[in-house]
Order: sequence, then C-alpha cells, then structure tokens
Amino acid sequence: MRYTDPDGRENVYFIFTFGEDNDKMLLSEIWSQFGNFTGSILSGVSAKMIIRGTRNDIVQAVQDPECYAVITSGHGRKNGSICTSDNLDFSPSDIDKSKLSKNLKLVIFENCHQGNFEESWEKAFGGNVDVVGWKGTTDTLETISFNTIGIFDRQEKSLPDYLYDIRACVWKDKFENAWNNLNNFFKEAFCD
Repeated sequence: MRYTDPDGRENVYFIFTFGEDNDKMLLSEIWSQFGNFTGSILSGVSAKMIIRGTRNDIVQAVQDPECYAVITSGHGRKNGSICTSDNLDFSPSDIDKSKLSKNLKLVIFENCHQGNFEESWEKAFGGNVDVVGWKGTTDTLETISFNTIGIFDRQEKSLPDYLYDIRACVWKDKFENAWNNLNNFFKEAFCD
C-alpha cells in the first residue's frame, strides 16, 4: 500500500515481516498500526506499508533518501536478527552505512530480542539513529499497546509519540527547503 508520494520515496515505512504462516499476528499488528499509518499521511508525511516484507524491503527503506523512520513488525531471533517473509534474516551486517538515508532518525523493531542488540544496531546505523526494540520476548498485546496508548509495554514512549517527533523533523526540513527555494528564486529574480 502506498499513499502520498508519487516518486516512491517515503518518509516513514511500516514493514511487516511475518511469513504466510502468521496471518493472525500479521492482522493484529496491521490493525494496531493502521491509525499511525493514516495519521502520518493525514499530517502530510508520506508513508508506505509493506506487508510480507523481505530483507531487501528493509534495506531499500533505510537507503531511501527521504526516509526518516522505519518500523518493522514480525519475529526476531535470539542472535539479534529479524526474520523476514522471504526467510532471509535481516541483521546489522546487512546495513551499508555509506548508503543510509541522511534523514534516517528512527528505527523501531517490533520484533523479539532486538532490545538486547540495540548497541549493535545503533553502531550499524552509524550512531545517529535512535533504535528501539524489546529485550527478550514480547507478545501481541504489548506491541498493540505500544502502537496505540503505550500503557502495557516496556518502552519509554508509544509509537504515536515517536511518530509525532518524526513528523516535526519532516515538517522542519520541508519548511527549510521551501524557504531556501523561495530565497533562491528571489535572489535570481531580483539580484541578477
């Protein structure tokens, strides 16, 4: 599902990495994140929802030059990797720092065990990206809580709170770009 941005570049990616054997969990996660997805779009932030996300989908998302945030939802392994729908795990070694989006500020792993490896993930992302994940295992109730009201989970903030911060970054950059474009227009029109 893609909305808002016709060039295919997005500000926020929601990537569900469940395989076909996990439809019940997938539907629960989509349902709990749909309000955040539509809220992003309604606030003028482009968003893309990928169902049955692959390792390549995650790699492309973090390399999208307009990407500010990636939220994955699926299963995680005790070794710190994420299970993807194509049965290829995504791990810190899959990240090429030289190709990362310069705008990337946040990666949320709604996958078990990723909180145990936050330092490894943050190092892989170059140290400038806030990485959020659960230590040990999590369950659907906890992730639904995180995606909505944020009462029954172990994170500092809820997903809507994190996305609020991302929207502020996107709009700040959009305003600065528009201001610079307008400034350049007037310089060229009246100063040359």
